[in-house]
Amino acid sequence: MPEHIKAAIKALIETHIMPKDTEKQTAVRKQYQRFKDKYMDCILFFRMGDFYESFYEDAEICSRVCGLALNSRSKGNEFIPLASVPYLAANGYFKKLRQSFYKVAVCEQIEGPRTAKGTVKRDMVRILTPGSLSDSTKEGPVL
Repeated sequence: MPEHIKAAIKALIETHIMPKDTEKQTAVRKQYQRFKDKYMDCILFFRMGDFYESFYEDAEICSRVCGLALNSRSKGNEFIPLASVPYLAANGYFKKLRQSFYKVAVCEQIEGPRTAKGTVKRDMVRILTPGSLSDSTKEGPVL
């Protein structure tokens, strides 16, 4: 993606989708934002325990394309759009998004919450595109 388009998308996200006041963001929201900044052309699924969660515009797209309930998480007076899918059922939702020509980025917890010191570490493990081959019996990363 050309740099000027990435810059325009990032500016849009910063001014319309994500809150400007980063000091008030939780550590997990900051972590989410770092991944979203890097993979802004993807629908980001962020592992939170037994679920993958998507936020903001990604949540609205997931709700519309996959028929998911659009919920919200509140932080003070701010309501954050949220859509989540169970970890064990996620591949079916990823497939629906790819069939609708969306790229999907899967951010996984890479350490257990019990052993984590502070915020659980996460990393990008899969990028799925509309052209990705899918085999639901395999769990390996597709990068």
